[in-house]
Amino acid sequence: MRQAARLLSAVVVLALSMFFQTSRVDASSPLHVVITNLRDASFNVSWLTAVAESGQIRLDRGDVYQDKRGADFNGVTHYVTVSGLEPDHDYSFDVISGGTLSTNGDAHWTLHTGTALASRDADVIVGEIRDPEGAASTDAIVFAMIGRPQQEVISAPLTTLVTAADRGVFSIDLGQARTWEGPGRFFEYSINGDRYMNNNVTLQVVSSVGTGSSLVDMADARLRTSNPEQRLVLQLSPDSGMPWMASLASGAKSDPSPVTVSNVDDSSFTVSWRTEHAETGQVRLVDGAIYDDGRGAAYSGVTHYVTVGGLQPNQSYAFDILRADRPDDHAGAHWKVNTGAELERLEPDLVTGQVKNPDGSDASNVVVLATIERHESSGISAPLSTLVTESSSGSFQLDVAQARSISDLSRYLGYTRGSQHYGGDTLTVEAIGDQGRGLFTFDMGDPRRNGMNQTLAIPLSRKAQELSCTGQ
Repeated sequence: MRQAARLLSAVVVLALSMFFQTSRVDASSPLHVVITNLRDASFNVSWLTAVAESGQIRLDRGDVYQDKRGADFNGVTHYVTVSGLEPDHDYSFDVISGGTLSTNGDAHWTLHTGTALASRDADVIVGEIRDPEGAASTDAIVFAMIGRPQQEVISAPLTTLVTAADRGVFSIDLGQARTWEGPGRFFEYSINGDRYMNNNVTLQVVSSVGTGSSLVDMADARLRTSNPEQRLVLQLSPDSGMPWMASLASGAKSDPSPVTVSNVDDSSFTVSWRTEHAETGQVRLVDGAIYDDGRGAAYSGVTHYVTVGGLQPNQSYAFDILRADRPDDHAGAHWKVNTGAELERLEPDLVTGQVKNPDGSDASNVVVLATIERHESSGISAPLSTLVTESSSGSFQLDVAQARSISDLSRYLGYTRGSQHYGGDTLTVEAIGDQGRGLFTFDMGDPRRNGMNQTLAIPLSRKAQELSCTGQ
């Protein structure tokens, strides 16, 4: 199914929005700690900091591991390999960033190593990274995940570091990818085989100058070409978000979940998040006003949805989250949002749908997020959102015509409706509610988008790691 084939792209687009427009600040704190390359005797840890500083990992048994670039390296990207471990064993670690110990809110970061596996043939892919000026990127972290769209599964993340000596060129051995469910077995895939046809790989890169991503078919000749002029090139763009792996593979405390900023226009934006337990939630602008949940100041729940309004165009704003009257200031960094330019509102283009609980009943207190992807121009929209309340009977409605470009809030994204053969642009809709999460991607020309003949139904799943669902 083409819908399934675009699963990884859909997840990437939405998860990037979780960190949309989070600007760096002058504070020393590890951001977006990600665990990758998890095997039987080793794993990698990467993270970002607001300013250039040193970084180490301290294992629970006391060993300290240095950045791959050396103990003296100072930068905003950090990449450490922890090795010499026991297979099938629990470990925890802390991050030492700029000489300051971070313990993940005293929960530490935890993981379980895999079993020892027999070696298998290498499958090395090669590509290039260019910064926004077109020069070879340095000190960049590249992430890769393989997708089997027909089975709607993905591999555990792989990663590599690009230093100045690499001149912008990276290589990753996809043959070493292990399963998402655990590192006890390899992730099976093929390039053109009958069993796993049309597999793909999602590549993401983050550096001090920007980020970039690409969804590539495993059979794409650019991945394995010996001709440097035909290689896949990942172009970095400033302020385009953080890697979605940070939300899925971090081992970080999840209370609250990664904060999502959506509906950014010239005078307002919306903040949403989820907590493990029911509580109140507000947003407070730094040195500014306090804004209540859309369901009222007294509302207590696990989903939180706050609209911040009355703002000025083309301005930067910082905010904190007030959880049960306790401030969460993003480890001292605050969350940052840039409003867009003032634009004339376009004629509405409504997408409607229904969110269902796992038992088939109408869902309520659900945050619905939507992002458009332009496939010919590779453009991505800034996320839109809406809230499904008890009075909504599970129904939602989004005006996708108002979607702005994620890379340029001074203009609308623009899109095409596509065709019956799914040849056009796509819309990804994600629902996050009390009883789980659901995700669905469909062509902009799909008749279910407006509920005329069929209803776009998104069932929630209680499985925390479920990445997709089947629309009905």
